[in-house]
Amino acid sequence: MVMWLGATAGVCAQQPAKAEEPKPLKLEVSANKTRVCLDEGSIYLTARITNVSRERVTIDPDGVWSRVTFFAPEPSDRTYVSTSKAWFEGRKPRSRALNPGRNYKDSAHHILSNQFFTAPGNYRVKLTYGPYAVGVERPGVYLGPVESNELALQVVDCKK
Repeated sequence: MVMWLGATAGVCAQQPAKAEEPKPLKLEVSANKTRVCLDEGSIYLTARITNVSRERVTIDPDGVWSRVTFFAPEPSDRTYVSTSKAWFEGRKPRSRALNPGRNYKDSAHHILSNQFFTAPGNYRVKLTYGPYAVGVERPGVYLGPVESNELALQVVDCKK
C-alpha cells in the first residue's frame, strides 16, 4: 500500500514550543558531608533558595523541604522520597518575602533509611520546593515547583 503524504504536509507542521518562563527562584542543596558511612544513619542537608528575578518574591520557607528525593546508584532506578507532611503537621503556613538577589537558607537533620541505603555506592539527593500543605490557599506566595541541583553522596562501608 502506498500513502500520499504530500498534500497534508502543511497541516502536520508542529507549532513552535512555548518557551517556559524562567523560574524566579533558584534552589540549591548542600550537605555537611558528602561521604557517609553505611551505618552512620544521618546527614545535615542545607537548602538555599535565592530570588533570581527582578521582583520581590514571597516564598513558603517550609516549602524547601516539601520533597527530598534520594536516588540509588546506577543502574538502579530506585528512589526514596521524603515529603514534609509529617514534619509540619499542624503548623500554620508561613511566608517570607525575598527581594531580588536575596536568599533564604535552612538546614535539616535527615535520617538515612536503612531500607534504602542498603549497599555502598554513589547516591544522589535533590530537593523540590513547593507548598507543604497541598490545597491550602496561599495568595501571593510562589508555590513552585522549583527543583534543586543533584548532590552526590558517597556511601561507604566504614567497617571494612
